[in-house]
Amino acid sequence: MLEVLKELKIESRTVGMYQSTFLSSFVNEETVRAQFEQQRTIPNFALLIYDHFRTVSKGSLCLRAYRLTANFMRLMAEGKLDQPSFNRLRIDSKDIFEELPIKIHSSHLSHAFLFEMREQKAMNADFDRLNLETTEQLRETLDLMSASVSDYAHESMRYSVFQRRQRAQLQQQEHYLLRQQRENQNRRLAGQPELPPEDLSHNELFKPLQQPSRLPSYLSVSQLTELSDSIRQDISQTFQKVFIT
Repeated sequence: MLEVLKELKIESRTVGMYQSTFLSSFVNEETVRAQFEQQRTIPNFALLIYDHFRTVSKGSLCLRAYRLTANFMRLMAEGKLDQPSFNRLRIDSKDIFEELPIKIHSSHLSHAFLFEMREQKAMNADFDRLNLETTEQLRETLDLMSASVSDYAHESMRYSVFQRRQRAQLQQQEHYLLRQQRENQNRRLAGQPELPPEDLSHNELFKPLQQPSRLPSYLSVSQLTELSDSIRQDISQTFQKVFIT
């Protein structure tokens, strides 16, 4: 398609990608990696998100644009997504995506059409917009929050297992070094040469453990933040409707 546009001398430069999402389900590892690959070659590459559910339930267009932050791009470029790397760059769950402002411009014909409909009383407002019913949206949001909490608990358990294994390995190393020190002490007393110092990183018994990726945990927290902000906005709008009615 892009090649055809180029042949017709039509603007065909890629500036972003579009994704339809359900609430904040776009916050996942697949989207992050796809955005990183594009943003690495096109720095201004943006991710355009359209939420059909919120658009229909709220009656207003829910369209947002995101881009990966500079620090997170640096982290992804390094290829190390362990906890020390996140700590070194001071990246939190809120530092993965940055939201970009969006300006929507309609044609003059669209404005003229809407003005004509208003003059013909074809856009009479009713009281549906003051409806306080938000049960369906709140239920869907809470279901997603529950799934995010479960994913975060699973990743936390996996990281806890790694930490326990790491502590056990460090204790084994300490015991091994202590036995080696005692052996050298006995050798000195017996007039024998001491054992040469050993690099434990090359010892098969103490092979460094591979740290698990912490990206899924940070994405789960980021999704929880998005959902919490969504509930906060819904509650604020509901209170405004209560005061109006």
